[in-house]
Amino acid sequence: MRKRIHVDQLRVGMHVVELCGSWLDHPFWKSSFRVDASALQALRESRVRECVIDTALGSTDDTPTTAPAADEPPRAP
Repeated sequence: MRKRIHVDQLRVGMHVVELCGSWLDHPFWKSSFRVDASALQALRESRVRECVIDTALGSTDDTPTTAPAADEPPRAP
């Protein structure tokens, strides 16, 4: 499912399928990619304010991107 979100809602592990705005507003040569730490920082520093993610291809804004530590209790849904 595709979902339009603000770049401040992006998290590592999400899959961007569209950057909303001019290609001159961001440093990426493609508009579909999985977000890593460097891409996240670059997007937040760019003039792009919104993007479209595909929740079927990556994590969603409410899905943790890391597993809890062994001594940490599981999170309630």
